[in-house]
Amino acid sequence: MGAERVVSMNLCVDKLLLRLLPIERISGLTHLSLNPEYSGYQGHIPEQKTHRGQAEELVQLQPDVVIAGQFGANQAVATLRHLGITVETVALPRTLDESREFILHIGRLVNAEAEAQAYVQHQQQQMAEARAQVQRAGGKRTLLYSPNGKAIGSRTLEHTILETVGQKNAAVELGIEGWKVLSLEDLLLLKPDQILLTGTSRHFSMAQEILSHPVLRERVSTRTMPEGLSVCPAIHAGELAQAMALQP
Repeated sequence: MGAERVVSMNLCVDKLLLRLLPIERISGLTHLSLNPEYSGYQGHIPEQKTHRGQAEELVQLQPDVVIAGQFGANQAVATLRHLGITVETVALPRTLDESREFILHIGRLVNAEAEAQAYVQHQQQQMAEARAQVQRAGGKRTLLYSPNGKAIGSRTLEHTILETVGQKNAAVELGIEGWKVLSLEDLLLLKPDQILLTGTSRHFSMAQEILSHPVLRERVSTRTMPEGLSVCPAIHAGELAQAMALQP
């Protein structure tokens, strides 16, 4: 039997719990979950269910289990454990295999194994549909570009999803691993077939400024990914794949 009163201390865990459990089963979420731009949750989250990671707040939520990220809030986690509260720390996924196990592991922790398995299968089906779509249209040299003006290269989950779908990551041609700032000049020299702006983009960003340049706008097809998908790609791998597969 999994825990009945579940508290999350991590936005990615928030997002997954909101997919696996009815809101009534969730005792606590981070305050970021109130913002649908980050959480992707369109229903009503009572503000009294949210917290800012302080041990005093978390104790008042009377959790059976607290699920925290591997890094951050170490003092609060130590305090909770000292008080005898069960805290599970989870590492955020960096590969598709780790993403699937992450979802299944959280499902086991919160007594939602069937829901987690169904969600994994749904993600895999979305990935397969996206791959078939790209195979029909042909893969494109694609630049994944984040609002802070950084290109997303190899050794990232976003890169793995892009290449699994069948698109080509243009940033790899520059030897980019992880995230690296890419200037307008280098971007023009790279000449990708398309640019996908990832992450939240509702507010002004360095990437938006570069992408609005008339020279670039005339030469490269640019699309903005659905907001929220790239906040935690491990939870949205299938949806992210389908967004990457769309043709300009």
